[in-house]
Amino acid sequence: MVQIPKELHEKIKTIRMSLHFSIHDCAKLLGIPQGNYLAFENGEQHLSLPDLEILALYFGLPLEAFFTDQYKRLYQLTLLQDSIRPSYQILRQKVIRTQLSLERQAAGMSLEELGEATGIPVESLRDYEEETVPIPIDNLQNICQQLGKHLDAFFPDDHLLSETFNLSGTMFQDQKAMSEGDELDDSFAQILAKLKQIPKADQAEIAKEILNKLKEEE
Repeated sequence: MVQIPKELHEKIKTIRMSLHFSIHDCAKLLGIPQGNYLAFENGEQHLSLPDLEILALYFGLPLEAFFTDQYKRLYQLTLLQDSIRPSYQILRQKVIRTQLSLERQAAGMSLEELGEATGIPVESLRDYEEETVPIPIDNLQNICQQLGKHLDAFFPDDHLLSETFNLSGTMFQDQKAMSEGDELDDSFAQILAKLKQIPKADQAEIAKEILNKLKEEE
């Protein structure tokens, strides 16, 4: 069981500085404005779980390193290419949204009831479940507490991460690059559209399979 450390932003800032990574590079990695990333490190904003996963990969650490005092280096990864980062974030958000919706339904809570229990506006909860809006990590933990779940229930397993990202450093060399601000290509957009047409119980597993397929073309 893990909880969000009170000073998560400071821990990540310390790790970043010890590795001599710049704020600019971290913001570019996540595809967000530099000011937004700086606001995160200043404790003024929260990142989503997929964003934290990508930072952990970039730093060459397991995600748990952000939530515990264990800083053992497990991975040595190169900077995630722009062609991979958007797909990873969107698919992970899809998995988390689907899992969140299923957990809420299993708990027998409506969005209105969950909103009242968490203090999160119903409109935001609906966006988290139905749209591509990233869930800030503090809101995700709040929701987990109300649903009787632990935050780490939403963590990806090491096998998924290892299969998704090529640890040899080639990092999907043959995939077509996507520059910041570009729309997803038609084929990827079609996949997301099709996912919406099947039962939610199947969506998370299919999204995981897509993540694994991202590495196959060499």
